[in-house]
Amino acid sequence: MEKDGDLDTFLRAFEKACRQYRLPTDEWARYLTPGLRGKALEAFAALPQEQDGDYEAIKQALIAKYQLTPEVYRRKFRTLQRGPHDSYSDVVHGLGTHFDQWTQGLSVTTFPQLRDLMIKDQFFHLCPAEVRQFVMDREPKDVTKAAQIDDAYEANRRSEVRKPVTTSWRGGKPATNASIPASQHTRGPGPVANSTRPTTEPRKCYTCNQTGHLSPSCPTKQKNTPAKAPGPNAAVLLVGGVVGRVCDNVQHVTVGGHVATGLKDTGAERTLIRPDLAAPEEIIPGKTLTVSGIGGISCPLPMARVFIDWGAGSGVKEVGLSDNLPTDVLLGTDLGRLVAYYV
Repeated sequence: MEKDGDLDTFLRAFEKACRQYRLPTDEWARYLTPGLRGKALEAFAALPQEQDGDYEAIKQALIAKYQLTPEVYRRKFRTLQRGPHDSYSDVVHGLGTHFDQWTQGLSVTTFPQLRDLMIKDQFFHLCPAEVRQFVMDREPKDVTKAAQIDDAYEANRRSEVRKPVTTSWRGGKPATNASIPASQHTRGPGPVANSTRPTTEPRKCYTCNQTGHLSPSCPTKQKNTPAKAPGPNAAVLLVGGVVGRVCDNVQHVTVGGHVATGLKDTGAERTLIRPDLAAPEEIIPGKTLTVSGIGGISCPLPMARVFIDWGAGSGVKEVGLSDNLPTDVLLGTDLGRLVAYYV
């Protein structure tokens, strides 16, 4: 094994060689250990002495050291691409190998287990990034349990953002007309009897300082608000800062098989990447994304469907392609929860 070699390929080749020479499994360990290098050798040295001859214990220690979890093989299965020197038969072989390692790592041996695994994987693909991460951290045994955790997550978030109802001092229905003076409303819940309330002036708009309406419905504000860029895929791109300055919102991002630099921008509704990060077969023919910037300037951008791992989540996303980016990747709010400098 090379010092920085592929442990997975090495173990599969080693086990195949042992079967070819018909070596008993209880002798595999003493043939394996002389060929270990680098981190693999460190993992073996850390094992207790009573496990020196246990091949399965050594193998599990190596897998843990290299973090070859079922999730890693799932990502390899979902993101495998054909290389310039690979045949289609090579691609099929690679897909089969990653799929077997994915399912074997989760002890999936029956068709019902395989069915549940595939439905659960597609279910996670449909969930927002923050919801998917929340559910996966709890390691649900099946897709039904995953859906229950998802429903509980949504229910708890709805109860947190629910606003308290302000009732009228007369005890009637909540007032919904914004033009009702503040003197007709209570500051606390429930009716108040036999109390003397101070007289206050009607509420004024913060924008024009006039009565009769509030700031959200101010005619002056609506008149001065620029129209949004046309098109169903309109997005907002607001990037600021000093060129070359290190920003706290810069983080590492994996796009396909490339490790790139990403910038978290809360003003970007959609994620954009540089064109050289997308393979030709990942570009979506005929589909564009209309992006509007400061001053209402808008332009259509080509789109691609790529795999992105942004730390707080991962998945196949449709992104825009642009050369005019401050970093390799502009992380938009469509990804949900992101990992910033402070995490």
